[in-house]
Amino acid sequence: MPIATAERIIAQFRLHLSFLGLLLLAALTIAGVTVYALRGQQAQMAMAIRESQQQALGLLAGRVEESLLNTMRAPIQELRSIGPGAAKVEHVRMLQDTSPSVEQVLFLDRRMTVAWRFPFRLGREDNRITNWVIQRVPREQGRGTPPHLLLTTFLETIDGKPTLFAYEAIDETSVKSNGNPSVPLSAGGWLVLRFKLDTLKAHSVVPLLADFTRDQGGAVNLHDPGFEVKKDSLNSALTHVLPGWKLVYEPPSQATERRLAGQRWVIIGIVGGALIAIAITGYAVWREIQREQALVDLRNRFVANVSHELKTPLALIRMYAETLSLQRLKDQNRQHEYHKVILREAERLSRMIENVLDFERLRSGVEVYHLTETDLAASVTDVLARYESQLEESGVRLDVKLEHPLPPVAHDREGLTEILLNLLDNAGKYAQSGGLVQVRLARNNDHVELKVSDFGPGIPPQDRARMLRAFERGVVPGAAGGSGLGLALVEQIAKSHHARFTLDEPDGHSGVKAVVSFPISQGNV
Repeated sequence: MPIATAERIIAQFRLHLSFLGLLLLAALTIAGVTVYALRGQQAQMAMAIRESQQQALGLLAGRVEESLLNTMRAPIQELRSIGPGAAKVEHVRMLQDTSPSVEQVLFLDRRMTVAWRFPFRLGREDNRITNWVIQRVPREQGRGTPPHLLLTTFLETIDGKPTLFAYEAIDETSVKSNGNPSVPLSAGGWLVLRFKLDTLKAHSVVPLLADFTRDQGGAVNLHDPGFEVKKDSLNSALTHVLPGWKLVYEPPSQATERRLAGQRWVIIGIVGGALIAIAITGYAVWREIQREQALVDLRNRFVANVSHELKTPLALIRMYAETLSLQRLKDQNRQHEYHKVILREAERLSRMIENVLDFERLRSGVEVYHLTETDLAASVTDVLARYESQLEESGVRLDVKLEHPLPPVAHDREGLTEILLNLLDNAGKYAQSGGLVQVRLARNNDHVELKVSDFGPGIPPQDRARMLRAFERGVVPGAAGGSGLGLALVEQIAKSHHARFTLDEPDGHSGVKAVVSFPISQGNV
């Protein structure tokens, strides 16, 4: 093996090895980044889930307070419309039927004197409630400004149990708003209600907590300020109705793990897809490198073959032309023979160049041939008649059988000429038994088949598809050279004729049977 060839092979091997190393390094890098990203992503997902649950819990706290306020505001508004002068025990008892959480009612005037109450005595907490309300009388009251109609709540522990109170400022206008005569309070009076906290929670809080648990899973409960929240639990404080109280939520660990696992599988799928894409890309690049290398080798062989093919006819043309130019040959017959050789070799060069040009035009999609529906047998006969002498000089003996009559077939005379000459030339190179080549033309169902068979060694079935590629040549000892474009050109011309070109074994003898099947148009079937 030449040193340059060995160095080129070693360089290509190193290039391929480096490329595979880079792909392996990229895959390992992506795998490492994936593991690191999974860990970080898992922590981020857990944090995002926790933040989402905390936001949901905050919204729930707002809904709970709003529900409590609405539940307490309804009886207060109804009592405001009645006023202390018209209030009766029956009113409160009827009110308790619709608002069972109401336990006591107390009207106070501006001097914090009890104007009306139900029950009549609040018990031991009378003074404490009164003192608490006095401390929270709006400062605007002293400046003579009308009080704001705002519901305010506070918690007191009575008999060891938390008790919820709500109060709201009332004035003369609000008491007379129903149009019924009543004994109004002096400006700046107050309406205070005591609620049963357990009943209030059962009607206004528990349904909301049940809905939240059904949607989010886990467990959520309302706890007093003394409750100790666990590390993994979430909490959200109530700021207005039950100050200091909080909602405590214990998320479901299994559901969170399932969500994280689902996200992990999504990430693993994406990264796995990226790795597969890299592998496919690497394989495609590798195949492309191999294809380019094979194409370069084929082109190099083609250049070498064409150079060799050009050298012989050019040498003959030059030698005979110099002999004729120097007038060294006096015999007229010999001169005529030299002229025929020059003409034959010039035509051979022209055909070789035309083959290369036609092949490139056909591969690039250029419309080279114009098809017309004519008698294919007549066209074959005409081609064989025109090139009969050249074929005989090249040592090819023809055995021709053309079926008659045949339906017209769409074809181009020049294209058919190229097909026949290339098939006959290829058969002549590998023919044995005196260079005999069979030419057959017959109908086969909806096709007309042109068959050219030789008696050579044949082509193995596994190599037939390869022989139809450009620049590929068969390896037969003692066979003539060639450019490697003949069969590939025939296939391209057949495609331009909407025909099918195949290589097969002849019937009854060795060799190659080249078949071009021209379709018969529907109108002629």
